Amino acid sequence: IALNDNFVKLVSWYDNKY
Repeated sequence: IALNDNFVKLVSWYDNKY
C-alpha cells in the first residue's frame, strides 16, 4: 500500500540522515 511505501521512504531518509 501507499502508506507502507511512505513509511519505507521515511525510514530510508532517517537512516540516510543518521
